[in-house]
Amino acid sequence: MVLAGLGGIILGMLLTSRVIGWLQAIAGARSATGGDTSSAPMVVVVLLHSGPWLLVATLVGGFLAFTKSDAEGWTWFFSGVVIAPLVLIPAAIVISRRNAKSKQEGSTNAA
Repeated sequence: MVLAGLGGIILGMLLTSRVIGWLQAIAGARSATGGDTSSAPMVVVVLLHSGPWLLVATLVGGFLAFTKSDAEGWTWFFSGVVIAPLVLIPAAIVISRRNAKSKQEGSTNAA
């Protein structure tokens, strides 16, 4: 069962990174088009990026796993999928703030 949880954590990390990359791509497309959400780059980013497709596949897989199977391993697996973003997102925020602070201090000391 622990290996199922570990597999879920790995999928959760992959899912988190792809969804965050998708959101960053949307923000980049919005800034490139001047906030116009009806432009072609926005449609391409929303529909062709791997983030939403991986998210939909995980949700459909989770639904099918919980409705069609009574195996206990799926509970462990999808618990890992849920736990990974809860750990990764705050850690990423702390690291990015720490990096921004050290860059700011480095530029202040250089001046």
